[in-house]
Amino acid sequence: MVKEILNRHVMILKRFSFVFSLLPLLAWLLLGSCSRSSQRSFEVQGVVEDGADTTLYLTEVLEALRVVDSVRTDSKGHFSLRYAIEQDSILYRLGRGNRGVVFRADSADKITLSFRLDNPLGSCLLKGKASNEALMQIQQATQVVEDKIERITQQCRVGEMSLAEGNEQIAALVEAHKKHLSEKYIYPRPSSLEAYFVLLQTLNGGQTLYPIDFFAPSTIDLHSFGYVASAYEAFKPEHPYTKGLKNRALQLIKIDKQRRGMPYDKLLEQAEEREFPPLKLIDNRGEEQDLEQVVAQNARVLLAFVSFSMEGMPSFIAELNRRYSQQSEPRTEVYMVSFDRDMSQWMQATRKLPWLNVYDAQQTSVVPFNVTQLPQLYLLQQGSMQRIGSLKEGFR
Repeated sequence: MVKEILNRHVMILKRFSFVFSLLPLLAWLLLGSCSRSSQRSFEVQGVVEDGADTTLYLTEVLEALRVVDSVRTDSKGHFSLRYAIEQDSILYRLGRGNRGVVFRADSADKITLSFRLDNPLGSCLLKGKASNEALMQIQQATQVVEDKIERITQQCRVGEMSLAEGNEQIAALVEAHKKHLSEKYIYPRPSSLEAYFVLLQTLNGGQTLYPIDFFAPSTIDLHSFGYVASAYEAFKPEHPYTKGLKNRALQLIKIDKQRRGMPYDKLLEQAEEREFPPLKLIDNRGEEQDLEQVVAQNARVLLAFVSFSMEGMPSFIAELNRRYSQQSEPRTEVYMVSFDRDMSQWMQATRKLPWLNVYDAQQTSVVPFNVTQLPQLYLLQQGSMQRIGSLKEGFR
């Protein structure tokens, strides 16, 4: 009897021992499950009305656009995407090509989005936080101004409006748009995501419509930019946008000083006294490049006026890179002036180019160098400036 009781206790202990031996495994599985369920992520779902069986790309909007995920719509255009995040209060863009919608996403957010690819902003319905409604209003307001500028541009092209009149109308549109966005989104809350997004707005998106590139005023507002950069540095020093804001603000200050130090009338006066007009612009490293010094240090200088959004720019850069790297002595240095207004995109585009890349968003070089088309090329040598028609003429 005693022996039977002991055997029963042994069996019970063995069973408990087995259960206890499973506890570490159960705990590991439980923790893993909790970890997966608590992963920081957001979900965006909706429909693309004209996008059945189409791949949409999710882009993270930091200093440079970066595709981070994609989702394919079904036969009716419906989609659903969950994306894991490490940082809240970041802007994302969902769309295809250069068409899409920008929104804010935080952990655990559920965002509903519907739009048409042929007109994303004009057809978009965005449900989420109040800040997303503000972001949509900013995008739509910019689109309205874009459309007006395009109509003015077309009138200038066909001769229904003079360039001077077009310039005046566009200047008024741009200033009114800047004033509206600054007063509504920047000055009340400069450290908000909406204020940051205002600084990303560009007019005449793509920059492909001639002659808008030349006579539209710059959309850069140094005061607003500095206001937002200072607020982010004070209240959000660790935010991913803060460092880029500060660096870009410093770059704008240098460009502004350069512009103020060389007004149009002064440029024209000096142009009459020299073989070629003076030109001092900031390069993609933040350093001033004096064209006169570049010419003094090189036997031949190719002066190129471009915009990275102009038609055929990839093939132009490819040919220039090939001729620059394969040229013989005496070498030709390149001084490439860009009229792009989106500084971050310009810096990204010129990051690996081996020649001098300078930035002229204020377009101070257009009048003294008589820039009438893009690209426009000059060969500077022996103190003279000669306009040339091809890259081949600039190299030996």
